[in-house]
Amino acid sequence: MNAVWLAVGLPAAAAQHWGPFTEGPALGGSKQAADDDELFCAYREFNRQYFAGKLPEANVVVQWDAAVELGGNVALTWITNYEGEGEKIAISISTRMQGCEPCASMTLLHEMVHVKLRKCDGDQHGKAFQREMRRLVRLKAFDRRW
Repeated sequence: MNAVWLAVGLPAAAAQHWGPFTEGPALGGSKQAADDDELFCAYREFNRQYFAGKLPEANVVVQWDAAVELGGNVALTWITNYEGEGEKIAISISTRMQGCEPCASMTLLHEMVHVKLRKCDGDQHGKAFQREMRRLVRLKAFDRRW
């Protein structure tokens, strides 16, 4: 089993809340599912615009979830690669971001950098991460978002 949490200071209690990928947060009703679909569409668009379409889209879930704040975070990226299942990625963004499109977009881009660098060892917000964020700035990914 290979599972990786990408969140700063995530306590074990929050990790236990999520459980394995297949037992992740419920999507809830149809409005929640529609909102999650919209968030995934943003992921796909950003993937094309800023990552040359190289980030995975199959086996990727992007969703709103208030529970990410249990560990003091606004977003989490959960990556699993269980034997026989292949890689699965879940990006969860706090529901508090739903009312602020620029906040949600910048948070999603941040989490997408984690997806891009998922196979790199080291500090999850270290030099490689900072280099990638600066690349997004040069591409104007954050323009009109603050």
